[in-house]
Amino acid sequence: MKKLGRYIVSLLFISILLLYGLDYIFTKAYYDGAPRTKISWVQSQVFPDSLDYVLLGSSRCIHHLQPELITKITNKKGLNLGYSGSGPVEIKLMLNQVIQHTNTKHVFIQVDTKYNDIQPDGLAIVGWLPFIKEKEIYTELIKYDNNYSLLKNVPFYRYQKFDPKIGVRNVSLIYLGKQGDFISRKGYKPINHTLKKDAFFNKSIRDKENKIFNEIIDICLENNIELHFFTSPIYNNQSDFGILNKYLPSYIDFSNSISERTLFSDAIHLNHQGASLFTEIFAKTYFKKTNAQH
Repeated sequence: MKKLGRYIVSLLFISILLLYGLDYIFTKAYYDGAPRTKISWVQSQVFPDSLDYVLLGSSRCIHHLQPELITKITNKKGLNLGYSGSGPVEIKLMLNQVIQHTNTKHVFIQVDTKYNDIQPDGLAIVGWLPFIKEKEIYTELIKYDNNYSLLKNVPFYRYQKFDPKIGVRNVSLIYLGKQGDFISRKGYKPINHTLKKDAFFNKSIRDKENKIFNEIIDICLENNIELHFFTSPIYNNQSDFGILNKYLPSYIDFSNSISERTLFSDAIHLNHQGASLFTEIFAKTYFKKTNAQH
């Protein structure tokens, strides 16, 4: 029995050491390896020290705005740091990372019906879990769910639980040097297909203040960053975004700025041709003084 007991204790000890070792190897990949997520990109050595602007938001930011085209039109240099599913919590986390790792003069945040979200997005937040041991990130997440304590403190648990997103395959690609394809386009990702049938969008926004956006506004004020909010084009939009003027400074609603179906990939996403048109509209709206000088 004593031998069995010693064997079990030894096995447990080795297992725990293995979990800590794997946790270290996986986490190090996200910090030091080829950036495959925009969070890793911001923290990487290849990320620029200064930018004229940064774009934040969900997929309706990623697929709609082309920093390379903005540079061509205005000579302003910036990056699209939006990512799929990103809501107020994820936007705040990304804003804090941007402030820590670069100097930027302007921040533009795409916002729509996710304005009312007050919890992390179940999918979008997974990309932040490799970095959960950072005090600022953990302090933010633990406010929403005590399970983040387990994800932080149990070695390798987060990589096992969310293996399809941040596990073995992704870490293997990182160590193979396969960086995200968004980097070559400054964060923009084109969609090349066209909406085939008519559609419409009609979701309401609750007339209620969102404290997370208030915190985002305060962060920008404290860091002398000029903050703008906007809503990207939507096909056949029937939603009223006017309520956002009440709560968000410098808000512009572009939801009805493009109406041609062939410029959309679905009701809420532009295709590449549509994104090119919207990028021109965006650049000339926000950087028109620069345009006049060139």
